[in-house]
Amino acid sequence: MLKAQTDLAGALKEYQADLEIITAVAEREPTNDDWQIDLAVAHKQRGNLFEAQDDLAAALKEYQASLEVRADLAAKNPANASWQNDLSLAHRRVGDVLRRQTNFAEAMKQFQADKAIVTKLAADSPANDDWQHAVAIAHNRIGLMLQAQDNLAGALAEFRADLMISKELAAKKPDNMGLQVDLALSRHLVGTVLKAQNDLAGALAEFRAEEEVRTRLVADDPAEDDRQDQLAVSHNWAAAVLRLQGNFAEALREFEDELKIRKLLAAKNPAATGRQSELSSSHDDVGRSLYSRGELTQALQEFQASLRIMTQLVDNQPENTGWQHDLVVAHSWVAAVLRKQGDLAGALEHFRAEAAILTQLAAIDQANSSWQEDLSGAHGNVGDTLEAQGDLAAAMGEFQADLAITTQLVTKNSANKDWQREVSVSHNRIGGVLRAQGDLSGAQKEFQTALAIMTELMTKDPANAGWQRDLANDQRGLGDVLQTSGDTAGALENARAALAKLTPMTNDPSPDDTQQEQARTQRSIGEALRTQGEAAGALMADREAVRIMDELAAKAPAHALWQRDLAVSHGKAGLDLLAEGDIAGARAEIQRALDIMTRLAALDPSNADWQQDLGELHRGNGDMARAASDDVAAGKEYEACAGISEPMVSRGSTNKKLLELVAYCRSNAAGNGRSRAETGRNAAP
Repeated sequence: MLKAQTDLAGALKEYQADLEIITAVAEREPTNDDWQIDLAVAHKQRGNLFEAQDDLAAALKEYQASLEVRADLAAKNPANASWQNDLSLAHRRVGDVLRRQTNFAEAMKQFQADKAIVTKLAADSPANDDWQHAVAIAHNRIGLMLQAQDNLAGALAEFRADLMISKELAAKKPDNMGLQVDLALSRHLVGTVLKAQNDLAGALAEFRAEEEVRTRLVADDPAEDDRQDQLAVSHNWAAAVLRLQGNFAEALREFEDELKIRKLLAAKNPAATGRQSELSSSHDDVGRSLYSRGELTQALQEFQASLRIMTQLVDNQPENTGWQHDLVVAHSWVAAVLRKQGDLAGALEHFRAEAAILTQLAAIDQANSSWQEDLSGAHGNVGDTLEAQGDLAAAMGEFQADLAITTQLVTKNSANKDWQREVSVSHNRIGGVLRAQGDLSGAQKEFQTALAIMTELMTKDPANAGWQRDLANDQRGLGDVLQTSGDTAGALENARAALAKLTPMTNDPSPDDTQQEQARTQRSIGEALRTQGEAAGALMADREAVRIMDELAAKAPAHALWQRDLAVSHGKAGLDLLAEGDIAGARAEIQRALDIMTRLAALDPSNADWQQDLGELHRGNGDMARAASDDVAAGKEYEACAGISEPMVSRGSTNKKLLELVAYCRSNAAGNGRSRAETGRNAAP
């Protein structure tokens, strides 16, 4: 009664009193089997209480005492099937505690002993469903041990043996909900191993079969929250596999089905913080799927819903560091969407909130490498946004803080390839700022360092598509520095090498990112060829960039960064046509670019990159008008360029290319477009 009332301490005193009495009686009459059975039960009951209190050491001691009694009884009468079954259960209880203590080797011995006993019982009485069920459980336990030790093949064999029995029992007794639950769990475990083995089709089949069973269980008792919860979990696992397969539409449907359940459970008990946390996570999963499909507006709504929930949870329990970290994730995703939509100010606010929380967490536990890694990423996110706003000095500070953390992490564990990659990314970012500031030798050194790290990493994992894309990005960055330095041959060599790395990529989890990088690399190739006087080759490369970005932008019209890349690609093609003397074609391309960039620049006037892009396009239009001897139109375009660029310089921009742009446009505007200048100058980067 006390245990049922959750008075575990009181119950423990009662069981202790019982144990003392039974121990005394059993010692007086050691041949009395009933007293021995009572003694085994008393030890088991105390073990149950200790386990409920998470006192595993005490629980293990009691279960082992119970096991010793059961072993003696079973040895006295091996033909007593009931005693043999009790012995198998005693082995299982000891094994379960050892498993929780991560003593897998000793736990395995207990589960194997359990399996040996129940297998013999089931063989002696094949019609006994209870013993068949016990065999299935034994396979389950051994499979869990093997899975925990990364023996996936062995685990799969055990889980499949469990599944075969569970299917037979569930088919014989379809109204037995307990057997249906066991069948669902067996399906789930087989699916988890297949997923870990990258057999995604096989894993999906198991998770879908699990869903069918759990859907029937929910229909049998819709008010049972645990059944609803497990159905939500099965939707989540199926969605995760579909996402890995690149089937984002089906993954989204699964995540949305999970979200419906999470909303229902959270609404039933708003005070249950665990349910609220699960709801936040479900909003996050739906948001990520929408984000992958380019549905940014809807994705933002989901991420904001997740953020609202986590903010409230953290406000109520600020000491919960796990929820603090979940709040970080929510801020990060909201910021990521806002940035892609072109709202740099909004993105920066959330990225800074992310960094502030992580700074506090990292200070609380300086040995927590995961929080240090996340903090480095937060510095990088803030830096990227500041760079896009034209605040290069502040961006450099963030990137250097990022590099300091990642370097320290690698010093602690040089074998961690992910941290090595983060060091490379930090050098790449610093190189980008130095290039913008005109420190070309410094930029070249940073890109070469990044390239060397990624080249070494690729030898360890040649199939890693993300790293391959990073490597190509480093090579393109180095080429762009060489281009600015006047080494067009070196620039072209690096750009073509980068493109060669991107083209054969397979099993790419982020194909859109790779397409965007291909477009940018094509533009770098076009830049080098145009500088070398090969306008036809440049036009071919830039038109390929237009084709790629046009397809991406059509998929997600709200994706401002893709729209920006499309505009830049059109502008580059316009310069190529201008170099060929096709003024009408050049005018059409540059106008397409201007239409896009004018709209984007109006969306976020704080975006210095976009303002500079717009200025570059007006300069291109000015060069084109001058080539057509329309000095008045040229002067207007140069004036528009200067009008956009000069305020950014007056605010203290250290972007060397921007300073050159202002000087060029102001000079030509003052001369009403009549001063001579080389046509086909560099447009937006």
